[in-house]
Amino acid sequence: MHIRPDEKGPYHVLMVTAGDRPGLLYAIARVLSEYRIDLHTAKIVTLGERAEDVFVVTGDALAKERTMLRLETDLLAALQ
Repeated sequence: MHIRPDEKGPYHVLMVTAGDRPGLLYAIARVLSEYRIDLHTAKIVTLGERAEDVFVVTGDALAKERTMLRLETDLLAALQ
């Protein structure tokens, strides 16, 4: 899992690689919702039992380093 600013504007790119399972996208969406992160686009790819998803997102939480670290921690926990 990796979050980085998008060089094209006010967006961030969230890249998730995880084992595919039922409810994976829901788990990610739930955490993003808790942090009031807005989803602009999503590219969802499943390769066998592995999911490689890319999301373009915005939100005030992404501007604060401490909050972004908590977001990353919560996303990693949701991916377990």
